[in-house]
Amino acid sequence: MHWSEKLHSWVVFRHDDVAAFFRDDERLSSDRSRATRWKGPTSMPAIRTVASDPPAHGPLRAMLTASLGPRIRAIVPRVDTLVAALLDRVETAVARAVERVDGKGEVDLVSELAYPLPIDVIAELLGVPDADRVRFQEASRAVARGMDRFYSGGEASAGLREIGAYFYQLVQARRDTAGDDLVRRLLAAEHHGDRLNDLEVVALCTALVFGGHETTVNLIGNGILALLRHPDQLERLRADPSLVDTALEELLRFDSPAQMISRTATTDFSWRGGS
Repeated sequence: MHWSEKLHSWVVFRHDDVAAFFRDDERLSSDRSRATRWKGPTSMPAIRTVASDPPAHGPLRAMLTASLGPRIRAIVPRVDTLVAALLDRVETAVARAVERVDGKGEVDLVSELAYPLPIDVIAELLGVPDADRVRFQEASRAVARGMDRFYSGGEASAGLREIGAYFYQLVQARRDTAGDDLVRRLLAAEHHGDRLNDLEVVALCTALVFGGHETTVNLIGNGILALLRHPDQLERLRADPSLVDTALEELLRFDSPAQMISRTATTDFSWRGGS
């Protein structure tokens, strides 16, 4: 374990320690407001989020999974179309770069492919109109940058407020209306008689926007960079495309988009002889 002055936190590295910390719901929480030194607001709305602790987390996760699976399967053809269009966009950008620089040139894969793809897919899941998607890109970037503790500031709060306000309006507009988007599926979701309230649906939609966007951008960027740095692995993948699923899992492990996950100690305790 290492105490980080930058993060003001203990950092745990060993696999066994990390696994034990994630299972310790008695002394460790995903809710920062439960910290003994918490200085933020103490009265929060009674809503469950993806960061809720057990047992509240269980029904929420069940309803999200039941709603998300069918919607993902439904938009697969649309995702294929989005990917094809973005690859054409990359090819066009490469051709233009080559023309400009005497047969040589550079194209930013992140801006041309990795960045627009996930927000378009998430927007398809949620049924967000095309006109609003640039707004989501900007708000998502602000949230992701603000959530990075090395760069944190007011961006995350502003982005969350903007996205949350938009989804609240969307939830009100789509309640009791027909449709197959994820917002309507979440509003109709049920788990042993349990239902999501409006604010919980807003929280889940917001989490999908900033959680699914930036991590996918970084997976694509980090993954391509890793393959370029290890050309033998790139050639192996090209020679046998059936390895793509395994390669994706390995790239997630090798240079994970999520560099850390935090838990809050709700009480003082000792670990491996320390404290």
